[in-house]
Amino acid sequence: MERMLARVLKWRGTAALALAVTAMWAPAPPAAAAASDNSVPSPTELPWNLRDRYTFRNDLAELLYLVDNGEWRLTATGPGTVVDCARAAVTLGDGSVVEATGGERGVPFRERVSGPLGPGTEYGVTLSGRGPFTVRHSITALDEHPFYLVRLCVTNAADSAVDVARISPMVIGPGGLLGYGADAEVGFRRAGVRAGCAMYRRDAMATQALFRNPAGGLLLGLGVSQGEGAASGLELRAYGGAWQGEGASVFEPPRRLEPGQQLEGDPVLLSFSVQDPVALDEYSAWACIARPHPEPAADAPDCWVTVPDHEPADALAAATRAWWDVGVRHALVPGTWEAQPGSLEGAAPYYPRDMEKLATVIARTDMVPGIALNPLAVVEGGDDWTAVGHDGQRWLNPATPEGRRFAIEQMRKVVAWGYKFFVVYDSPVPDEVLRHFAMTRAQADALALALVAEAVGDLPVYPATSGLLPAEQDAWLDAAAGMTRLRRYGMVCGPVRFDATNLAALDDAVVAAMCLYGGPIEFVGLPAPDVARQLAPVLPRTHVAAWPLDPAARAPRVWRMDLGDAGAGVVAFPGAGAWRLDQLGAGAGQPAPAGPQHVWRHEGSVVSEVTDRPVPASGRLSVCVVTPALTRPYVAGTSSGPGCVAREFQNVTWNEEKGILQGQFAPGSGLATIAYVKVPEPWEFRSGRVGTASLRPKTEGGLLELRIKAGNAEPFELRFARP
Repeated sequence: MERMLARVLKWRGTAALALAVTAMWAPAPPAAAAASDNSVPSPTELPWNLRDRYTFRNDLAELLYLVDNGEWRLTATGPGTVVDCARAAVTLGDGSVVEATGGERGVPFRERVSGPLGPGTEYGVTLSGRGPFTVRHSITALDEHPFYLVRLCVTNAADSAVDVARISPMVIGPGGLLGYGADAEVGFRRAGVRAGCAMYRRDAMATQALFRNPAGGLLLGLGVSQGEGAASGLELRAYGGAWQGEGASVFEPPRRLEPGQQLEGDPVLLSFSVQDPVALDEYSAWACIARPHPEPAADAPDCWVTVPDHEPADALAAATRAWWDVGVRHALVPGTWEAQPGSLEGAAPYYPRDMEKLATVIARTDMVPGIALNPLAVVEGGDDWTAVGHDGQRWLNPATPEGRRFAIEQMRKVVAWGYKFFVVYDSPVPDEVLRHFAMTRAQADALALALVAEAVGDLPVYPATSGLLPAEQDAWLDAAAGMTRLRRYGMVCGPVRFDATNLAALDDAVVAAMCLYGGPIEFVGLPAPDVARQLAPVLPRTHVAAWPLDPAARAPRVWRMDLGDAGAGVVAFPGAGAWRLDQLGAGAGQPAPAGPQHVWRHEGSVVSEVTDRPVPASGRLSVCVVTPALTRPYVAGTSSGPGCVAREFQNVTWNEEKGILQGQFAPGSGLATIAYVKVPEPWEFRSGRVGTASLRPKTEGGLLELRIKAGNAEPFELRFARP
């Protein structure tokens, strides 16, 4: 976090100083002597360079915002127009669309503001007569972050209520996003937020987009700063060599606005000053975690086993036994365990009526019991804080004090049964009930998660997974790219589900990508022997602190691992291109390696030094570790775990006078492995031991191989001499 703040301050001191903001007011053109009043053009008919506008400029690009009607465009130095004539819109409950910006002149304003992303200056315009609305559209220049916030707030100016289904602060029409054709890299991230918890939804709207031309040009970043009232994101698509779409907040069911009421969508983030995609990716993560969010629980699980909804306790028991041998130590009761939603009684005969008994049974297998919940379903309650849906089910309103208090009391009963972690389902509250509560589904989901978190105290709570991830490398890399930074900065990350049914084996690249995902993995199905063998080394999962070096790619395939004092690691997946050492420090909150470096690549059971610069693609999964090119013997890495993991060595010391390298080896994977020690000339290996066993290691090409048994941490001592 300190590194991130340092980077923010650095941006303030450099890029911020290069940014010029000016307001330009063009004089009205002189009218010809014989011309009538109608011959004088309307301000909205004038060319952009003659319109009243704000100009945000740096060395790379220029953002023009029209003071009179809220339209804006972005042009890059050299290539020209990047975003042409972006506008805003409101979609009503009946599907009709109201153009919020453009058209006739409004009333401009400028004021200082502050919000979750810190202080800034808001430049905007108020426009009347936009359908039933008066709208307030603006662009905010932040003081401390390289983003602009594009905002849209609507007020119902009609005499009757209107339903709002979507607020779109940014609408880019056909051909409006230019310069990113077939050769461009366009990466979308789908890391949503619910009650401060991050969650990956493969089929949801994107929350971040990076547009980059590898051959040069402007790096453009778009995103949405998500709140709790709507499902917000980006819907962008390519057409005819250009892009179009919008950034929008979707209200389900539509929000009813009474006369005089206001509604604001979540702001769209716009960035064009940061030209390093790794740095921009990091700033985007920071914009996400700047909002309030819960701290991860100390004993939070990284994986668990469960069964699909409506399967009985016997199926869960069978799955628990199967995944025990793989290393999974947490078991989740699916959310369909209740006889009637809200009754807190098990659905006999599939589940015991007294669900405390099932928690005890699971705990006796040395598994940690967890349970999925739907806290808004009840069987009783007052009419002022509950409502009944069309199916006869009663639902509580979590926004009322009575409803919240009742739900927390119910959830504390579940905690008393002995369950140790909790998953909160997306709310199935019917639309008519949500309308009665004057609440959107996003609000109900967020409040449900928050009240469970309050009820259970320090125990782990997660939003429910939204679907399966297939056994495909790029699917897992896409998920990891959206979540790993949020996990790194202390955000609770929700689970994804993996179904092992009918899988005979896994590709090694899939297993490696699973290690990068920042949240828990929910396993279902019974693993085949080969699948169990492949997963056993990484379960229970040890999260790998890593981030993509190519975040603008759809599924980033080159990742940096943080190995602390041991150096830097790089994982290159099949399909990755070459990478350079100077990429390792770019925007990552870490410095690039200084001085001469050795690059070791681990492939199969072999570790070898890579002498090419840049490091070429291998076409296979490869793991490298970058270490300083020391002139004395030093640890280079290992053949197990995430690969070449020099951090598995602890308390390593070097005695120059005696020529002794010693420390302790603690393999994180729990497997037998080969440890590699570089022996630069003129040093020669003389003797050594691991534990109590003397060594006769193999030395080849100046690389010493030490075979380490699986088990407890082993001390080692190696003696070297110079002729």
